[in-house]
Amino acid sequence: MVFDKENAVKGKKESAFTLIELIVALAVLSIAITVVVQMFSMSVDISRNAQNAILAHMIAEDKLEYVVNYPEKFKWQIPQNYKFGEFFRVLTSPDEPETGNRVEDFALLPPDCGQYLKYRNALSSYRWKVLGKLSSPNSDVFEVSVVVSYKESGRTKYYVLTSYVPKEKTVGRSDV
Repeated sequence: MVFDKENAVKGKKESAFTLIELIVALAVLSIAITVVVQMFSMSVDISRNAQNAILAHMIAEDKLEYVVNYPEKFKWQIPQNYKFGEFFRVLTSPDEPETGNRVEDFALLPPDCGQYLKYRNALSSYRWKVLGKLSSPNSDVFEVSVVVSYKESGRTKYYVLTSYVPKEKTVGRSDV
């Protein structure tokens, strides 16, 4: 509070902010604004990460359903010296890349064109592959895992879903 001589003599107070009070108020305000902006930025990152995980789950679910329902359409590449409990590749074609297949359009895409283009661009960075496993020599089923990989914040992330396929449904591979 500031007093001037005339008002002090008359007994009247004149109130105003000092320069120090203004600087402190601006510092507190700038810290609060910085915190709000950082929280907004973090929420955008969290939302994008959640969207990537949901899309990876949808892809894995779609591909796993296809493998479980149509195992005869895949090449079950079981090595001659297979050790039970280890994973082996289940290929969609003999020339499938080691990194996995690119994700083509699938049925769970949004109906409107703008969202479709957004998801189509996002799908180009996702890859999927199938791994199989037999837990023991007398097992009646293959354990099948679909692995979806994608880039997020410069790192490769993986999403895995697992199910089982009866050995007799895999063409020419029930002898293992």
